[in-house]
Parts: sequence; structure tokens; C-alpha cells
Amino acid sequence: MNYEEYACERVFDVVELIKNKQLEFYNARRPLIRGERKVSFEPTAGVFRNQFSKDNEIVIFNEFQRHLPAYENVDIGNLWNVMALAQHHGLPTRLLDWTTNPLVALYFSCEAESDEDSAVWVVWGFENLSNLPSNPTDIDTIMSMTPVVISPRIQAQAGVFTAHPNEKPITEFLTENDHVVKIIIPKEQRFRIIMQLDFLGVNRSSLFPDLDGLSQYLKWKVNQERTQFGASRA
Repeated sequence: MNYEEYACERVFDVVELIKNKQLEFYNARRPLIRGERKVSFEPTAGVFRNQFSKDNEIVIFNEFQRHLPAYENVDIGNLWNVMALAQHHGLPTRLLDWTTNPLVALYFSCEAESDEDSAVWVVWGFENLSNLPSNPTDIDTIMSMTPVVISPRIQAQAGVFTAHPNEKPITEFLTENDHVVKIIIPKEQRFRIIMQLDFLGVNRSSLFPDLDGLSQYLKWKVNQERTQFGASRA
């Protein structure tokens, strides 16, 4: 399935494009939105992005599940919640993070430096199914799931997951009733967009509401002020 592609240079342009596409598609579903640092990368789950074999995936997941009770009071028999925690803490899984907030996706597409343009992917599809199989490895198509709020970060980022059966591109799992829009963010506009988002209150501190997020944001803020105002004061 082909997707539509547009270029945007401002926060306002991205929000307006998504809003207008929602009306054009006459789609009552809220889209899933994901920011990618590199425009050449089509979203896929971490376990496939890292080219883990099925055996390696099972081994690391089982080890995470075995050690989990020492760190969290959680039902390790619920494999979806275990996988969500693993994903949250950086373990490659077959889950992929999305958001329903375009500003959040735009932030993650522009936060880090890259020698490529960035992209924001917007998908109207992948219905949120309530009857997920008990074992995530049993799925045969992409499914979306709204995770249990295991961390304030999920809430702050309006987080949603998709679960992936294999390494195939997301576009291969869409039906004729689904739509995909890829928004290209020129690399030259990355800094300006991050500054616009910070003005709107979307930054490392708001998206990672803990001391780590606050510390990273304050460090970034001081560096920006030094860069912008240091030369004029010299």
C-alpha cells in the first residue's frame, strides 16, 4: 500500500495537515503518530530492527520476566504487561511506541541530531483489539494496544503500542480502509521546531516527568541560552 508524503517546516503546518487529513478521510479514529529521527527509516519494532532471532528474543524476554519481581510488583503471568515494561525500560521487543499527540511525535522526530531529514508517520489503521492472544508471539498481523499506565511517561506522552508479528513494513499490513501519511521535516528546520515546541511546553521535562527528564531539560535549556545570548554579551 502506498502512502501520501508531505513536507512541513513549522509546528503549525504539521498540526494543520493532520487535522485536515482527518477530515478528508472522514475517519472517526484518532490516528497513531510516530516521530522518526531519520526519514529513510520505516517504523518497525525494536526486536526486528536489531535483527534478533526468534530464539534470542525468547531468551532475553524470559530473563527479563524472571528478574522482574525483584524490581516491580507486577503479574508476570500477563505477558503483555511484562512486554510493555520491557519496552519501557529499553529492551528490544515486538512492541513499537506511538502517540496520539502530534506534538509529541514531532518532538521525538526532531530532538536528536541527524544528517538526514526527519519524519512523522501518521496511521489511520491497526484497530485497537481487546481480544489479544495471551502470548504476544502468537499474533499474525499488527495490532494496536493502549498500555496500562505503568509509568507517568506513558501518560505524558499519550502513549500507544503496536505489536508486530514480523519485520515487514507497516504499510504491508494496512487495508483499503486505512491511510498513512508521511510528513518530512527538513533537517534545517529541526532546531527551530524544537524551540517552538519548548515555547508550547513540549520538552524533555514535560514528556519525561521525573528527575532525569528535568535534569536533561535544564541542561539543554542552559546550553541554548548560552548559544543564543552568549555571543551578543561578549
